[in-house]
Amino acid sequence: MFADKLKSMEKEELIRFIKYIENLPPRRVKHNMVFNALDEALTLAITEEFNKETALEGLSKIQQKTIMSGALKFEGTQEEREKIQKIAKVYSIARVCHEANKAWCMLVGDYSQKHWDEAEEWQLESAIKGVEYRLANPSAGEDSQHNAWMEEKINNGWVYGETKDAELKTHPCIVPFDQLPTHQKKKDKLFCAIVDALK
Repeated sequence: MFADKLKSMEKEELIRFIKYIENLPPRRVKHNMVFNALDEALTLAITEEFNKETALEGLSKIQQKTIMSGALKFEGTQEEREKIQKIAKVYSIARVCHEANKAWCMLVGDYSQKHWDEAEEWQLESAIKGVEYRLANPSAGEDSQHNAWMEEKINNGWVYGETKDAELKTHPCIVPFDQLPTHQKKKDKLFCAIVDALK
């Protein structure tokens, strides 16, 4: 059984497994595929080292990506469990924000957005970082969410471009907040409202 395999793993093996599953594309980490993922992870686990903090974050993401709540339980300290719950909550809110953003984009004629489980990793990370920023800065001005997003993009090599292109790292929203189209400003407000409602 899957749970028995996990229990038989040494602590460091389990941490490496968590890191491996965390890095799989969301569409690969489905509950009916996790058994094969485990076998693959056990083969690759010995090649990577990382710290416990990363493992805790990875575990919270696994719990959100898969139907494994009864099989994968972390028997750590109360502080560690609370940390997992906090990260998992951020991940859950980010998912809602992403899907709301997709729906909003469709309303304005943009059908390019993918569902959370099909989105690129950089899109998921963008939503997660956006939620983390809003939770840490709940009273920030209406332009602050956009400014934080834009700073993160620029730091990762993105530049302004008329079309959004992940390979070229161009995005039409890399402009000051007051230069954004009205529907983009409203999208930021929607994002903040969702985070505020679900925090």
